[in-house]
Amino acid sequence: MNENRVKRNSMLAQKLIKELKDRNIEAFYAEGKDEARSLALSMIPEGSSVGWGGSMTIDEIGLKDAVIQGNYIEINRDAAASPEIKEKLMRDILLRLFPDKLQRHQRRRHNRQHRRHRKQNSSDCIRSRSCNNNRRNKQSRPLCEGRAEPREKRGRAH
Repeated sequence: MNENRVKRNSMLAQKLIKELKDRNIEAFYAEGKDEARSLALSMIPEGSSVGWGGSMTIDEIGLKDAVIQGNYIEINRDAAASPEIKEKLMRDILLRLFPDKLQRHQRRRHNRQHRRHRKQNSSDCIRSRSCNNNRRNKQSRPLCEGRAEPREKRGRAH
């Protein structure tokens, strides 16, 4: 790379790092791929779980290969044998990182499915009355297992 360009990039990086520090953000500058890879690896404790999105930079500097060969727990979605395994891996990661958010997501999904079920089968749903009462009382609806059982009084099933 041109010597002037290297000097210019370094000066711009130092200015940006100073501005980020003023905002309590820690920033680093590496002049080359090897230095960037070493810097990144020095910040990751051995034995840590390490995953990455679709970052081309990680590939270009060789960080992905270094993590795979190093003493780290690798979370590589791209190595999954099937889309189902990839989805399960991503769900497990999210569950470890954000257990409360995942439970809220599952609760919302369940409630959406239950509302759809009630809309399609409103006269047959035994939970319709309790769900409406809970909504009026502004209580949270309890999670239920599976679909609601049909009422027997009309003699027909879903």
